[in-house]
Amino acid sequence: MIEQFNFGRLDENIKYYKQSADRNLRTFYTFKMLQILTGASIPICSLVIPIVSADGYRLAAIINGILGSLIAGTEGYLQLRQTERNWHRWRSTEQALQRERSLFVQEAGPYYSGTGPKPPNIRLAERVEQIISEEHLEWRAGLQQTTQVDGKQKESNAEADRQEGPNIFPPTGHAD
Repeated sequence: MIEQFNFGRLDENIKYYKQSADRNLRTFYTFKMLQILTGASIPICSLVIPIVSADGYRLAAIINGILGSLIAGTEGYLQLRQTERNWHRWRSTEQALQRERSLFVQEAGPYYSGTGPKPPNIRLAERVEQIISEEHLEWRAGLQQTTQVDGKQKESNAEADRQEGPNIFPPTGHAD
């Protein structure tokens, strides 16, 4: 059975979701770091520019306005592109596909077709996948706990996914 299965499409999807998650992670972290550094530079500009320039207060106000606009613009971009949410969703999908591939290769879990007690390699595959799955669920729960707005929990990714329906975009050639 395993020898007849073509892993090409599965591996292509795993690669696509990994690359998409990695790209969204890099974009999210890059823009958040830009926001942090820009925000940290505003008080420094407010203090230093008036000291070194004759018309410092006016110049500091202009520079701080530009920096504030940069922060607002980067946050708007992140919200529009949903980079954090896409990173979480696509990483979860990649992990689920990896899990199914591993169980299939080991003929474990739902792919076990034998009778009687399971051999040690199958029990090992199932236990390893269970541990990885639990760790991934804890990771997701930790992310959801850290995304609070005004004391209220943001809508969970799973709930948002149900409202939007399944991701219908093909894994290749999809611009995200």
